[in-house]
Amino acid sequence: MMGDDSNKSGTPNSTQPPDKKRPIGRKQAKNKLKNGDSSSALQELLAMKEKEGKLKEERWRETKEIQERKLVFEERKLIWDQEQKIMFVDVNTLEPDVKTYVLAMRAQITTSKVAALGGGIGGGSGGYGGDLGSGSVSFGGGDNLSQI
Repeated sequence: MMGDDSNKSGTPNSTQPPDKKRPIGRKQAKNKLKNGDSSSALQELLAMKEKEGKLKEERWRETKEIQERKLVFEERKLIWDQEQKIMFVDVNTLEPDVKTYVLAMRAQITTSKVAALGGGIGGGSGGYGGDLGSGSVSFGGGDNLSQI
């Protein structure tokens, strides 16, 4: 039965795993944090700051794109509102030069809308006569839309 006592002894044999190293104490762990692993903590901090910077830049780009889309939408809405005013104003109540301007702008708006929808009827200027798409029609010294 002495062979059984040899297994209980402190000497390792081939069937037992080797003794593990004892974990460090609290005081040693604190000293290690203060002195030894500061470079890895600094690397982690730098990596985190870089990641935050990239996220911030991405959010800024997305915000900028949203603002640009809003501006384009508002611009289109303003143009549409002006076109609606021109298309539906009562020309019988306007002065002759403003009436001429409104009629020319109506023709230009109609031509551009027909062209945008797929080309127009018969090509050329869309069947409306001359080239009114230049936008160079001017009567007087200002924006005549205020009378509309």
